[in-house]
Amino acid sequence: MTRNARFRAARPASLVSAALAMVAAAFALTGSAAAATTSNTVTSENWSGYAAHRSTVTFSNVSGRWRVPAATCVTGERAFSSFWVGIGGYALHSTGLVQDGIELDCNADGTQSASAWYELLPAGPHTIQMSVRSGDLITASVHDSADLVTVRIDDLTRTESFSKTVRDGKADDTSAEWIAEAPEDCTTGNSCSVLSLADFGTVRFSDATATTTAGVTSGVSTSRWTTTKLLLGYKKNGSAFVARSAGASATTSALTDRDRRFAVTWSGTQQSTSTSGSGGPGSPAGGNNPGSKPRSGWRQL
Repeated sequence: MTRNARFRAARPASLVSAALAMVAAAFALTGSAAAATTSNTVTSENWSGYAAHRSTVTFSNVSGRWRVPAATCVTGERAFSSFWVGIGGYALHSTGLVQDGIELDCNADGTQSASAWYELLPAGPHTIQMSVRSGDLITASVHDSADLVTVRIDDLTRTESFSKTVRDGKADDTSAEWIAEAPEDCTTGNSCSVLSLADFGTVRFSDATATTTAGVTSGVSTSRWTTTKLLLGYKKNGSAFVARSAGASATTSALTDRDRRFAVTWSGTQQSTSTSGSGGPGSPAGGNNPGSKPRSGWRQL
């Protein structure tokens, strides 16, 4: 998702958007590819969760549900996190990602702020006017049909809904994702760095499903595609995945409930970010757009 010209959302390798951006930026793989009937694990600088993908499969819908967690914030330290579902952005050379979800950030005064957003990369993110709070039950979905993309978010706790359909000929339908993310700070061009990950405790995804353009609907894992588990802030050490020595990490649990439920848990330490300014909720370093995410694509460790 993109914030002001400096923030963007990221893919697994570190998704990022241009202008005003925090987006999903591409992350780099460290695991080997797995057969379509199995799952593999890769490490990422900015994504934790699951991605579904296969060279012969394209996706038309992705959806998921989660309860907005409460962040543990420290006065004087800014930190950021986002939780979303999306189509596209997993392939290293992907140029498009459609995503929507919730951003949960820690402000410098020790308070937290939450906002809803959507983004169609490579364009920037859009903040949704919803009264999101910790504890709210959220459902989010992305539907891609030809050149028409529909994003939808429902706050079931507050009975607030948002839906928008736009024409987007750049959408990438080769993957589906359910992600907890550390957004990025992008100064100029593609020069981006992953921001400090807010201590969100644990976020629990449920009802996580994807539908292919052939009309097949399944939970996160199925023999019809490859399912990749993403570990944020980890590195590969031989056959094991270990957390980096500094900063925070986010661990993805195994799938349960017909492969439609999993959790992502934060661990580590918070560190002050190098950004400055007095942006509103969800705006890491100033600017008038209160919601933003890293851009499409994931970043490898």
